[in-house]
Amino acid sequence: MIPGWELVYDHPEDHAQVIRSEESIYALACTLHRHAKALSTQNEERPWRESGGWCPECVARLPPVADETP
Repeated sequence: MIPGWELVYDHPEDHAQVIRSEESIYALACTLHRHAKALSTQNEERPWRESGGWCPECVARLPPVADETP
């Protein structure tokens, strides 16, 4: 937990948590690397989490995407 922030909901399979500050600011937090991505709205969380591109440490560990050009 981060002081001044509360857990809104947890996505343990993605190592992610949606957290909210006392000022009602939302963020997506990586539980592996303790990185947080500020969100404009709570609804912005899903696309960021599903893209896998919100935590720089996690992105650096993703396997390279194969080129699909024939």
